[in-house]
Amino acid sequence: VWLCTIRPPLPFPLQFVIHLDDVVRPALVSAHITGDIAGTARLDVAPHGTGSDVQLTSTLAPSNRTLGMIETLARPIIRRAYNWMLDTGARQFLSSAIAQP
Repeated sequence: VWLCTIRPPLPFPLQFVIHLDDVVRPALVSAHITGDIAGTARLDVAPHGTGSDVQLTSTLAPSNRTLGMIETLARPIIRRAYNWMLDTGARQFLSSAIAQP
């Protein structure tokens, strides 16, 4: 379980919990997410040359009414914040995963 607070380019932080469902080192991590955003996510890692290719697939959506209304009214801004959040989260996860022995 990973407790998260993200401060995207929005006027408030997002809080959620990532529940790891499957971990197959070093190839994949799948999880379900609860909190301000909810859904599922999967991170696939494949060797590529001297590094790795990483693909994040998710089905996430706002789970609270306020975020849902804001998303409807400000879709382009929310989409940008959502993409920023996913990119930042993926980078932080990889940084943390690489640091693990």
